[in-house]
Amino acid sequence: MHLLSDTILYEEVEVQEVKCQGSIKRRLLDLGIIHGAFIKPMLENTSKDMRAYLIKGTLIALRKEEASAIYVQRRG
Repeated sequence: MHLLSDTILYEEVEVQEVKCQGSIKRRLLDLGIIHGAFIKPMLENTSKDMRAYLIKGTLIALRKEEASAIYVQRRG
């Protein structure tokens, strides 16, 4: 498994586990970041501390620390 924050742009990955607690975990789950969901990093800011991810047809911005709590598996 890999961290979502370590994926390269435009690489579609599948969520395996969300390892955080409290309101941050609730927010991620509400955004559709659940086991089995597919996510693709689409945009990255110049300081590389925030990315926009395509999740179920919607672009969602996540900070690097939030993406580091999401374990994913590469497709293929």
